[in-house]
Amino acid sequence: MKSLKLCFFLFLFSLSELNALHIIGGDLTYTCNGNNQYEFTMIVYRDCTGNSADFDSAPGSLVGTATLFLNNEVVDVITLDEPLIEQIDLENGPHPCPDDLNVCIQKGTYVFPLNLSPSQDIYTISYQRCCRNATISNIFSPQNTGMTFTINVTPEAFESCNNSPIFQQSPSPIACVNEELSLDVSAIDTENDELRYSFCAPFTGGGLAGTGNNSGSATDPNGVAPDPETAPPYAKVSFISPNFSTTAPLGEGIILNENTGIISGIPKVIGQFVFGVCVEEYKDNVLLSTIRRDFQLNVAQCDTLIAPCKPPLGSIEIFNRKELKISPNPTSAFINLSLENSLIKKVAVYNLKGQMLMQLNQIEQIDLSTLGTGIYLIEVFDDLGNSHHRKVIKS
Repeated sequence: MKSLKLCFFLFLFSLSELNALHIIGGDLTYTCNGNNQYEFTMIVYRDCTGNSADFDSAPGSLVGTATLFLNNEVVDVITLDEPLIEQIDLENGPHPCPDDLNVCIQKGTYVFPLNLSPSQDIYTISYQRCCRNATISNIFSPQNTGMTFTINVTPEAFESCNNSPIFQQSPSPIACVNEELSLDVSAIDTENDELRYSFCAPFTGGGLAGTGNNSGSATDPNGVAPDPETAPPYAKVSFISPNFSTTAPLGEGIILNENTGIISGIPKVIGQFVFGVCVEEYKDNVLLSTIRRDFQLNVAQCDTLIAPCKPPLGSIEIFNRKELKISPNPTSAFINLSLENSLIKKVAVYNLKGQMLMQLNQIEQIDLSTLGTGIYLIEVFDDLGNSHHRKVIKS
C-alpha cells in the first residue's frame, strides 16, 4: 500500500453516525483570579476534513455544555459560548507525512468563568462528547466510545488560589513507523510547582443514543452530547492487550519521561492510536491538581516522498508558527519577541475571547504589566505580510 493512501486513510473518520465522529482530543485547565473567581479553558481538537461535525456551540451546530460537580452532585450546567477556532499548523511544523495529503485539524478554545464557594470537598468540571475515530487501532469499539475532558479543583488548590498547569503547545498528530519519535507534551506552571508526567487512560463519555437507529436523545447520559454531563468517577477506554495498555498506549518501547514531558521511542506498528497524558502538580509533596490530555497519534509509512502535511486550500489562518519566539514565558511584565529570518512589522495582543487588547508597530518588546493574570494570544506580522501566533501566560 502506498504511504500516501495509508496516511490519508488514517485521518478519515467514519461519518455514518450523525457526523459525530470528529473530536480527536482535548484538555481542561483553570486559572484562579482571586475572590473565589475561576476561569476555565477547554481546548478541543477536531478533524475538519469531509463532513465532520463542527465544534459544539459554533454557528449552526449543537450547543455544548460543561457541568460543575461538588463531589458527584451537580452544582451548575454551563452553556458554552462559541469557541475561538484556529488552524493547527501542519505545513511548517515537524509533522512528517507523504506529499499532497490534505489534512485539516482545528483547535477550538472555550473559556468560561465560575464562582466557586469555599468547600472542603472536591469540585469537578467535565465536558463529554461522542465519538472517536473508527480507525483507532489500540482500543476496543472506538466508534462507540466518547470522551470526557475533566479537571478537579481540590480543597488544597482552592485554599492557595492555585493555577493549574497548562500544556505548552498543540500536540503533534503524525509519526513515522520505525523512525525515532520525539513528542513534547510538557506543561508550564505559573507558580513553578513540581510537575510529574505519566501516561494515563483516557476517559469515556457519551454514546450513540439519538443517532441513526439508536433510540433515546442526543442529550441523554449515553447520547452524543450528554446534558448535563454524567458525574465522576469516569470509566476508562479499554486498551487491546497485550500489545497496548494504559502505560504503553503507543506500543512497546514508547516511553514518557516523567520529568520532562517528552514522549520518545521508535514506533513499530502502523495505525492510529489514542493515548492520555496526565500532569500532576505538587507543592511541598502535596498534590494540587492534575491536568489530562486526550489525543491521537497517527503512525504512517514514511519511506517515500516526505513533506509537511498541508491543510486544505482556503483554510483559516495557520496557528502556532515555529518561527516566532517569546521569552520569558510565563512573564510578570515584559516579553521579548523574535522572528527567524524575518522582521517584525506589527504586533497585536488578544484575550482568549478574541478581543484585541493592544496593537503596536515594529516592536520587539511588549509590556504586559497592565494585563491581569491569564493566557493571551500574541499575533506578529512579518515584513512579508505573514502572521505568526503564540500563547503567553501572564503571571
